[in-house]
Amino acid sequence: MATPTATSYTRNLNHRAYTVWTVTWGSGTADDFTDEIVVNLSDINSEYNSSLKVTYVSMLASTGVELKLEFDADTDQPIATYPLGASSSVEMDFTPLIDAGLPKVNTGGTGDVVLTTSSAADGDSAFILIEYYLD
Repeated sequence: MATPTATSYTRNLNHRAYTVWTVTWGSGTADDFTDEIVVNLSDINSEYNSSLKVTYVSMLASTGVELKLEFDADTDQPIATYPLGASSSVEMDFTPLIDAGLPKVNTGGTGDVVLTTSSAADGDSAFILIEYYLD
């Protein structure tokens, strides 16, 4: 089996940006993602692409799929999890935090936002909306 091809769209305006990431596992593509890049800092066309703070995350997936969103680092830093068996969206608003967002604090890595999935099967799907502030 092979990992399916995800689709993503990123829009930014100076410091504020968002990415929409979607995937559907088709016949013969039921492999899970491991550290799949959802937000690639180096691909963002802005002078503000050295780091980011996550301000909001919304995730929805098929009941049989678990999603783990993390900052890429020497030891990946958790951002949000869509638990196995969930049946409605998981939403997290990080704007009330000091400095209005969740920053990467672990050392090393790229600082990209990455995704790891588990238990995906043919016909499953996942949707992620992530909003962030660029530094």
